Amino acid sequence: MAFNSVFQEKAKNRPTRLPAARGWILFILAICLLAILITARQGSFSSPGGESSVQASGAALSAEIKAPGLASEPEARNTKRESDTAPSVTEDGAAATTAAADDESAIEAAAKMQGSSRDRHAGEDEAEHSASLVISGSVLDDAGTPVPNIAIFAQIESSSPGRQAVSDRLGMFTFDEMPSGEYLLQVEENEMFHAAGLSVRAGVDSANIHLQRKGSVVVFGRVSSADGEILENARVRALGERVARQVDAGGEYEIEVERIKPGTTPVLEFSHKGFRTLRKQVPLASPRELDLVQLDAVLTPALEKVSVFGRINGPGGEPVADAGVALASSSPKAFHRTTSGPMGEYELGNVEIGEHYRLDVKPETSEYRRHVSELFAVGPQDTALDITLEAGGEAELSGILTDPRGRPLADFSMRLRNTESPGTSLLIRTDAGGHFRPVTVAAGPIQLESRSWPRLEASGITLSAAESRHIEVPLDWGRDWLLGQVVDPSGKPVPQARVTVQWSRQYPDVRSSSRRQTMSDAGGYFSFANIAGSSYQLTCRAPGYETVRTQAAPGSGEELLIELRPAPGGA
Repeated sequence: MAFNSVFQEKAKNRPTRLPAARGWILFILAICLLAILITARQGSFSSPGGESSVQASGAALSAEIKAPGLASEPEARNTKRESDTAPSVTEDGAAATTAAADDESAIEAAAKMQGSSRDRHAGEDEAEHSASLVISGSVLDDAGTPVPNIAIFAQIESSSPGRQAVSDRLGMFTFDEMPSGEYLLQVEENEMFHAAGLSVRAGVDSANIHLQRKGSVVVFGRVSSADGEILENARVRALGERVARQVDAGGEYEIEVERIKPGTTPVLEFSHKGFRTLRKQVPLASPRELDLVQLDAVLTPALEKVSVFGRINGPGGEPVADAGVALASSSPKAFHRTTSGPMGEYELGNVEIGEHYRLDVKPETSEYRRHVSELFAVGPQDTALDITLEAGGEAELSGILTDPRGRPLADFSMRLRNTESPGTSLLIRTDAGGHFRPVTVAAGPIQLESRSWPRLEASGITLSAAESRHIEVPLDWGRDWLLGQVVDPSGKPVPQARVTVQWSRQYPDVRSSSRRQTMSDAGGYFSFANIAGSSYQLTCRAPGYETVRTQAAPGSGEELLIELRPAPGGA
C-alpha cells in the first residue's frame, strides 16, 4: 500500500513536470534562434550605424518572446517571418522601421529633414538647372540639305576646353548638360565646305549651322559715268578681298567671286578718281548659280572735298588726348576717322561736302562722356569745330531679369555696358530668383545685351553719376515655338530663305527687344524656339524673290505659310 501510494503520488505529479521542462526547452531554442538572427543581421549590415540598428531590431524581437513555457512554435515562426520581411537599412545608416520605433520621434525627425531639404532646395534647383541645359540643331548645306558626319565644336567664352559633337545621318547634333552661358559653335573648313560659326545661348534647340559649298561666280560688265562716258582704269574688287581688278580700255571687266557665307550675295566695289565709290550686290538666280553674271556700274562725280579740324577739350578746358573722332554720312556715303593728339587736336581730310554728317567723339576713359553731333554740315570751305566733353562718373545698377509675364529667369547671363564707353562691358548672371547683384558702371546711357542668337536687348536706361538704381528687365526668352514654311506661288519649297523675327515692347524701366534669324531648309521649313512674345514682325528674303513682311503670333499651333513672289527681272 505504501509503495502503491508513493507510485500513485509520483504518477500524479509527472504530467505537471513534463510540460514545464518542455517550456524550458522551447525557451532555449528561442534564444538560440534570436542569436542566429542577430548574427545574420550583423553579417549583412556593414555600413556605419548598422550596430545600433541591429540592437533596435534585437530589442524588438526580445520583446516579442514571452516568459519560459509561454512561447509556442507558431509564435516563434511568426517572429522570424516578420524579421525577414523588415525594411533593410540604407547605406547612410538610417535605422529600419521596427515595432519598437517611437512614432512621434520619427515624425519629428522627418520634419527636420524636410525643413533642411527646403533650405537646400533653391541651391539644388539652380545647380540642376545649370547642368541640364541642352544645345541642339542641324548642319545644312547651301541648299538646305542636311549634312552628316560634320564635327561641331562648342566653346564658351570664359572656358578653355570645348565640347565636340558630330552630326548624325539627318544632320542633327546635340550637346547635353551644358552650363548656362553663351557659346560659339564652330565648323572647320574641309574639302567641300567653308568654315562656319554660330553664337548661341545654352538652352537653344534650333541652332542651325549653314555651310557654304566651295565654288565661285564669274561676274562681268561695264563701268561708265552718268552721261555714258567709259571710265577707263576704274577699279573693281570683291568686298572682303584686297586685290582689285582694273577695267580695260573699253570699260569692261571680269572678276571671279568666291562664295563664303550661305544665304548672302557677293558685293563688288567700283571706284575711280573723281567719282564716288559704288558698291553693288551680285544678283544670283539660285544658291548654286555658277554661270556668268552680268553687272554694270554707273558712277557719279564726287563733290568738292574739304578738311574738318579742331580740338577736343574737357569741361575745364584741358586737352583730351587719344579720343576717337569719326565723321560719317549716308548721303554722300562717306566715313572718316582719326584720333586726337596730345593737345586734343584732330583733322579729317578729303571730306566730301554735305549737310547730313554725324560727328562722334569717344574718349578713351570713363572720365569723360561720349559726344555726338547729329546733322553736322561740312563745307563749302574747310570746317573748324572744337568739341567740349562733359565730365563722366560712376553709378551702381542692380535688378531682376524676367520673361514678359514676370517669371524670373534663373542662372541667365547678359552683357551690361555704357554705350558711350566702347569696349567696356560687364558680364552679369542672375541667381535662382532671377536677380543680379549691384555692379559699378560708367554713368550715362546703359544697355543690356546678348552676344549670341537670339539677340536680346534692353535699352532706355540712363544713370547719373553716383546714382544707385534697381530695375526690372523683361526679356523675350520662354518655351514657345514659331514654325513655318516658305514656298513660291506654285507651292514649291524655297530653300535658304532668310527668315527674321523681331519683337519689342516698352516697360516702365526699359525698352526690351529681340531679334532672331534662321534659314529655311531643303523643304522650305523654318522654326524659332525659346520665344515668349505675343506677336512678332516677320521678314522673309530670298535671292530672286520679293521681300515679304508680316505679323506672326506663336503658340497658335498652326504653321505659317510664307509665299514669295519672283522679283521683277529676277533680281
